[in-house]
Formats: sequence, structure tokens, C-alpha cells
Amino acid sequence: MSMEKVWEILDSVSIGKSGFLAAFDRHGNVIAHPNKEFLLSKTEGLPESTSPGEATSLRLTDEDGSSLVGQLAPVGILGWRVAALQEGSEAYALVADSIEKVLIAAAVVLVVTVVASVFFSRAISRPIGGLAAGMRKVAAGNLNERVPLPGLREIEYLAVSFNDMAENLETRTAELLEEITERKRAEETIRHRAYHDALTGLPNRALFTDRLTVARAQARRTGQMLAVMFLDLDRLKVVNDTAGHPEGDGLLKSVAQQLEGLVREGDTVARVGGDEFTVLLPGITRVDSAVEVAERILKALRRTWALGGHEFHVTASIGITVYPTDGDDPETLLRNADIAMYRAKEEGGNGYQLYTPAMKSRITERLALENGLRKGLERGEFVVYYQPQVNIRTGKIVGAEALVRWQQPERGLTLPMEFIPVAEESGLIVPLGEWVLRAACAQNKAWQKAGLPPIRVAVNLSARQFQRRDLTETVAHVLEETGLEPRYLELEITESAAIQDVDFTVAMLGRLQEMGIQIAIDDFGTGHSSLGYLKRFPIDVLKIDRSFVHDLTGDPGAAEIATTIIAMAHNLKLKVIAEGVETQEQLAFLRQQRCDEMQGFLFSKPAPAEDFVKVLRQARPLPPNTPSRAAP
Repeated sequence: MSMEKVWEILDSVSIGKSGFLAAFDRHGNVIAHPNKEFLLSKTEGLPESTSPGEATSLRLTDEDGSSLVGQLAPVGILGWRVAALQEGSEAYALVADSIEKVLIAAAVVLVVTVVASVFFSRAISRPIGGLAAGMRKVAAGNLNERVPLPGLREIEYLAVSFNDMAENLETRTAELLEEITERKRAEETIRHRAYHDALTGLPNRALFTDRLTVARAQARRTGQMLAVMFLDLDRLKVVNDTAGHPEGDGLLKSVAQQLEGLVREGDTVARVGGDEFTVLLPGITRVDSAVEVAERILKALRRTWALGGHEFHVTASIGITVYPTDGDDPETLLRNADIAMYRAKEEGGNGYQLYTPAMKSRITERLALENGLRKGLERGEFVVYYQPQVNIRTGKIVGAEALVRWQQPERGLTLPMEFIPVAEESGLIVPLGEWVLRAACAQNKAWQKAGLPPIRVAVNLSARQFQRRDLTETVAHVLEETGLEPRYLELEITESAAIQDVDFTVAMLGRLQEMGIQIAIDDFGTGHSSLGYLKRFPIDVLKIDRSFVHDLTGDPGAAEIATTIIAMAHNLKLKVIAEGVETQEQLAFLRQQRCDEMQGFLFSKPAPAEDFVKVLRQARPLPPNTPSRAAP
């Protein structure tokens, strides 16, 4: 591009009224100017070169004293610079005019600000004051406080946030209160469970012991007595095995309610075990007071309980200790009451016993006996004796009752009355009874294989055995294992066991009878069964209890009972067996009343299997119908 073209471009640019563009080389010489007179003239006062793209302020003074002001910027790579210049007076006039306008605008802004501040102070300060008041109320505990929403968006947002905060605080506070309440309730529940029985709600052993400790301290100060009773339900296991544990739990609850209703307000009834309860009677003045409570309890429990469609006869055994004669501390009183309770059980249950020191040695003997039974089962120390059952009319042996004996190495032969009660109570009667059943069936089959006349063998079932749901399976397995036909087996249950749960008894006996097994009711006349029950039972034989047979010739009442039993049984198409026949007078009476069979010392004592074989082979007849003394 030519210099003329550069000058033409520079000359075409105007800045204000007097402004123009000029170009300088690196040495300050004018190389382009609207007034060509200044070309190539030297200009003093130019600032040092700056970097490309960087502008710097410029102020020049003409020879006549007038000033030029502007901006200087480098261009190109030759070190040239371009300046935009204007007379100082014109530039300063523009600045002054701008300052005046700025001052006027500032004044207007100030006035508007003052007016706006007055307006907004009312529009803002009131909502903020409301928020502050609301916060003070919330801080004071009024979590329901809310503030109105103002029109201003920012303050309204602040109010909404405050209300949300208050609402959240109220909700969270309510949740915390509920959580604290639940925690306290849980602590109370834990504390209650620690000292109360979960099923019945009665005090447990720990709480009972605490109350006994306090009562004992009070009795020591006042010189009064207190009594501790240990109560055990006699047949809860029968209920559980027959009707199920839920029904058993229901029975325990009912018993607990009855016990609480039978004692004074200041007395304590506690449940300390599965079927065990304790009663604390503080402040008594005589032992008979405790005895009277025990009798009330026994009378209340001595009834028929309907549970799960079944009827049960549940009784209790109670042991009683009295402070200070039977113990000076809670532990001793409870332990001795427990010992007395076991003594009541040994007496047949459904009764109470006052503790005596002699019972302690007896309970020690009982524990030794139980341990001996366990070892005896393991070592095979038990044997079966057989007593013949004889047809009174023909004199032939038609059956044999299997009777267990315990051959102890130290004590010799032990009779059932000495160990069967302990076996019943400890549960050992179940394995022992199954062993007797298997041994009797196997022996009867062995006699048949030996060519002896086939007879039936009668095996006693304990109440605990009979109530087992797997009884039919157990009997079927034993018959299959021994090869004995069911018709040669007779199972005997006592009258008291049969009436514990009539519906269960009917169903169980029916299943056994369907297998071809004969069923006998043992010790008939000693229980509480009615003719209605007897008609329902699927049985084959009634056995007259030996207590009636013993008094046949000396007690008209016993003779009348025996006569009635025989007649009733025959009317029901049942066979009758008389137990304990020892004299010819008894045999003569039974013959006269047409009793079907008998067993007793008059014919033969129970004998081991090898001796019983001799009795079978001899087949000696019954004594003639003439009075004589009992057989030795």
C-alpha cells in the first residue's frame, strides 16, 4: 500500500471536532499526519514503545502552548505507532459534562434510595420482626407457632423456611418423645420379664425369693411365722401329650388364676418351673393356717378340666415348710418344701405333706434309687415274673400276667412297689415298660414254639405309657419283632389312667382292639369311673381289685361290690378276672357269682419264666370247693 493511501485513510477518520490520527516511526518521526507540514518532523515526548496490542496514554504540547491528548498504540513489525489525538480543551469539556451528568444521576439515585428505604423498611422490618417473635416462641417450647407469609418473595421464602423448620422440629420432637416413651416401655417390659413368668404373669423364682427374704426379715423382727408351699401338678404331662402344649399352657394359666384367688392379698403366688408353683404365706400364727390353704387349693383343683375337646382330672402335690422350724433362710425353706412335695407325690399325689427332717434322708434315697434304675436298665438287671390266670370253671391256665422285678446286685430281688413310683415320676417307666412288653411277648412266643398250650400274656401299661401317641406303633413293632400273634397279648390299664381323658382313651383302646389285642381295665372299683364311661370303652376284661377280693368273706360291702361288678360286666359282655385270690372261701364265693377267671397265691405265686413252664406242664387243677387256708 502507498503512503498516499495511508494518509488518505488517516485523513478520513475524525475524532470529535478537532481530533485526528497520526503515525510515528520507532524514532518518533511523523510519517503520517493530516497536516503534511508535520511529515518527517521529530516529535518529542512520545512514550517508550509498548508491546503490540497495548495502548498507552499520550499528552503533547504544541509550540503555541496548546495541548493534545490521546492514546498511542504500536502497529506492525517496523516499530510504527499510531496515535489518536484531540485538543485538550475539547477533551476536558467532555469530561466535565460527563461529571455533571454523573452528579445529577447520583442525586436522583440518592433521593430514590431514601424513598425506597422508607418503603422497604416497613415492608421488610415487620415480617422480620414477626419471624423473630416466632423464633422466640419456638425457642420457648411452642412448637405449634407459625408466621404469616409476607408479599415479598425473599421474605416469604424465609418465612416458609422458618415454618418448615418449626414443623420439622415439632415432628421430630414428637418422634423423640414417642421414642423415649417406647424405650421406657421396653425397659419396664424387660424389668417385668426379669421378675415375672412370661406365660402366667406370676412372679418368678427371683421375685419370689426376694419377697421371701423380706418376709423372713419381718418375721424375725415380729416373732411371727411364715409358710412356704411348693406345689406340683400331678398330670400336666398327660395333658401336653394328649391335647398338646397350647392346651397345657392354658391349664397353667387357669391354675395360676385359681391360686391367686385362694390366698390373701398380701400372699405371693409364683411359678418357678414347668408345672411347679410356690406360695408365700407371711404373718401366720399357726401351722394350721398353711394346712387350710393347702386343702383349699387341692379342693379347687380336684375337678374335671375340659381342654381341647378332652376331659382331664388334674391334681396337685403340695409340700409345706414353716419358718423358723423348717429353715432359717429362703434357700433352705424352698428346698425343704420341695422335699415335702416329693413325699406327697410318693403317697400317690393329690395331697400335701408337712416337712419333717426325716424326709431329707428319704429324698436322698429316692435320688439314689432313680440313678440305680437308670443303671439297671443299662445293665439288664430287670426280670419278668409270670402269675397264672386260671379259668374258674375248668381249672385250666388260660393266661399269665407279666410282672417286673428288679434283681439288684447289692439288694437282691426288689418288688415293683419299691421302684415303680420313682420310675413313673422320672419317666423311666417308658423304656422299662417297653422292655417288659418285648420280653413278655418274646417269652410267650418261645413257649408256643416249645409246644406248650398257647395262652395270652397280660402286660400292664402305665399311665405315662398309655398317653403316648406312638403307643400303637410301639406295640405293633414289638409284635412284629417277636412274631407273637396279637390275640395272645392282653394290655392292662388302670381305671384311674383310663378316665384321665375319656375321649383319648376311647380312641386309643379302639385302635389297639382293632389290631386284635385284648384290653383289660385293671384295679376296677378303685377309681371314679361311671357306668357311662365303662360303656364307651372298647374293652374285653374287667379285673376286680384285690382289696375287694380280700374282704369278700368278712365284709358284706366288699362282697356286694364284687357281686355288682361281676353282674355288670356280664351284662356288658365282658369277662371278669378276680385278683389276689388266696383262700378257698374267696374262690367259692367267686364260683358262686360265676366269675370267669382268677389269679392269686391260692393257685400260684408269680414265678420266673423257667419255673412258670413247670406250672404250665403240670396243669394242676384248682383246689376243690371246700374251705382251706391260703397257700403258702
